[in-house]
Amino acid sequence: MHNLRRLSKQSQAIQTFELIFSADAVINNIMKRKPIIPILLTLLAGSLYFATAQTLAGKLKNFDYSFVSINDQNSEKFLVHKKGVITRYHNDGPDNLLYRNGEHIRLKHPLSYYGPSENEVEGSLTYQFPFNGSTVRAEVMASITAHGHKNTNEYGQVSLWCSKDATTWIKLTTVTSPVQGGKGTVAKYKIPTEALGTDCLFIQIRLLALDQSSRSNARFGQSYSNSVDENFSLKVEYLEQVSSPKVGPPMPKAPQTDPGTPPDPDYKDTIAELKRLLAEKDERLAHCETEMATKEKQIGELTATNEKLQGEVKALKGKVTGLETEVANLKTDNEELKGQIQNLREDNQNISHELTVTNEHLEEAIRVAETPFINGWVYEPVRGWLFTDAEHFPLVYTHKTDTWHYYELGSSDPRYFYNYTSQEWVAWDAAPEETQQLVASNKNL
Repeated sequence: MHNLRRLSKQSQAIQTFELIFSADAVINNIMKRKPIIPILLTLLAGSLYFATAQTLAGKLKNFDYSFVSINDQNSEKFLVHKKGVITRYHNDGPDNLLYRNGEHIRLKHPLSYYGPSENEVEGSLTYQFPFNGSTVRAEVMASITAHGHKNTNEYGQVSLWCSKDATTWIKLTTVTSPVQGGKGTVAKYKIPTEALGTDCLFIQIRLLALDQSSRSNARFGQSYSNSVDENFSLKVEYLEQVSSPKVGPPMPKAPQTDPGTPPDPDYKDTIAELKRLLAEKDERLAHCETEMATKEKQIGELTATNEKLQGEVKALKGKVTGLETEVANLKTDNEELKGQIQNLREDNQNISHELTVTNEHLEEAIRVAETPFINGWVYEPVRGWLFTDAEHFPLVYTHKTDTWHYYELGSSDPRYFYNYTSQEWVAWDAAPEETQQLVASNKNL
């Protein structure tokens, strides 16, 4: 559905461009005669082009974000990942001293900034800015500072990066401290076109300090408590996405919780560990089933033996008359048999108890194995982050497409979901026939 809409928009755009080119041809013919008319027609054609292009793609919107201090309430609104970075302060304590020209000077206004948490280990701050449309132009400003110290190899390095997918990064600038003193920049940088054209923009600051002391030589967002100048700002122009009319049941609101950043590559280890635990549970379940079958077999054998012994007891009672010598022996045997029967009954009770306990363990193992562990956000490699809970199910929210899906209860192989954005049913699993065809084609390779 989205591809058809995209092709339709492209077709409309091509028709508009052909109309403009036709207007240009008319303009060229008129320019040979009247000098003022071509100018008016050119302006008219340009207005038609921009108006049509804006209508097809959506309205041009502006986004403006900034903060003065890293202590501002909105300074971490778009901060999604912090690695090896801490907030440093020069306040009223011993740290409220600044070494300048060979002397320690007490600061009037406390100083704060981001710096690496360890020396010789690069830290990073990643900001994610989502948009309801496609970015066209962007400009970023960041206050980054690097320091060096005399007669040592101590220095700092701070770099500014941008990306449209948090995978491929483009470096905007790098500030490296001189041998002695500091070097900083608050320049504005235009985001290159390679990082535009999507509904998301990532900005990353990387900090590296090489020294043997506790101070940080790499800083971002440095400001005094009385500062009024911006430390960071981002200005973006984007074409707002034009949404199609909704059809069908109303779509609920997006989840209140944020899924956070995508998992690190170690999520495969987590999946492998969960599979291992499930395999252990399956093995325990199979062992319990085997043990239960063995106990049932033993119970059957003991029951048969018990019935056989009871028959023998009745037969011996019939032969008691006239066999005085044998009576004593038979009584002795009878007593022994009664003792054996009692033992068997006790064994039967014990085995029945063990069977009951085994059944309870089996039921608990089955309950644990069948208990769903998805309640909230879950990451799926193909569709990204998915969300559902007891309140929303069978509605499933995909964070990647910002869309709710309605699951058709009972459907499987494949499972069907109703996409609220495209207003159509889609299958999330490959149909069995398609899977068989794919396997057959792979075998022919």
